[in-house]
Amino acid sequence: MTGNLTTQIWQRASVGGSPLLALLSLARTAAPNGYVGNVDMRALATDCRVSESRMYRIIDELVEQGLLAKSRDHNGANAYRIVLEALR
Repeated sequence: MTGNLTTQIWQRASVGGSPLLALLSLARTAAPNGYVGNVDMRALATDCRVSESRMYRIIDELVEQGLLAKSRDHNGANAYRIVLEALR
């Protein structure tokens, strides 16, 4: 399913640059329903070649645009889900 999700992101995501790279990087480990869970922001920032503080802003932008949903996991940590409906 990761390949399909990656394809959907490439074809339908309304973002480019670092936000697009972030979505593609998150898709590598996402479940078929888009659930990513906890995100290692430092590793994600490295993947996208931006600073960790910039990555937090990118994630917030993706949440505001409705491409990423933010919630809390059972431990109270941030968990994320790629919003599949936004890619259709």
